[in-house]
Amino acid sequence: MRGALAPERALGRRRERGAQIEWFSTAAGRELQAPSPLTVAGSGRWDFLWTEVPPDERASAAVDLLELDDTADAARIEVFARSHNPGFEGFPGRGFATLWLGAADDHGDLIAVGSLHELASGAPHLAGIVVHTDHRGRGIGRALTAALTRRAIEAVGVATLGVYSDNAAALAVYAGLGYRSAHRFETRSLVMLDRGP
Repeated sequence: MRGALAPERALGRRRERGAQIEWFSTAAGRELQAPSPLTVAGSGRWDFLWTEVPPDERASAAVDLLELDDTADAARIEVFARSHNPGFEGFPGRGFATLWLGAADDHGDLIAVGSLHELASGAPHLAGIVVHTDHRGRGIGRALTAALTRRAIEAVGVATLGVYSDNAAALAVYAGLGYRSAHRFETRSLVMLDRGP
């Protein structure tokens, strides 16, 4: 991109201003040399998907969904989600979510959660979708995704989400709900180098 800062310089400038950077995204395959004393770790390869077509209401009719509160239900959501996906990135209780939906069993215990976050662009972004390991493959995740997608499209006419590029099962569900790939990207964590004793 003409006139854009190299990622290394951009990260260095952020550090000079006192900003704490934990992770960043880059184009797929783009290498990055982190400024000292940071190093780059991990490699999350993602597809960024979008749709403007609301899923058929029948896609979520078979599952009773409940609305959860980002603040009051934050601990409940976090404990459930982390126990079924250690990499959970829904950030309940931090004010990112404009909506949380969930499904519960007959005892009131959560069996699925998912949220809508608002991107800087104003577009609703599905995040933190987790289904209990014992309840996967029953259409609960599809129903939850369909309901969140419909709510997003009703609000602003579009829905977006990110999914790991190698998650074929999720990609198939999202394609079946009308999502299309906008682009692929990678995320990296920035870690402080161990300087020893």
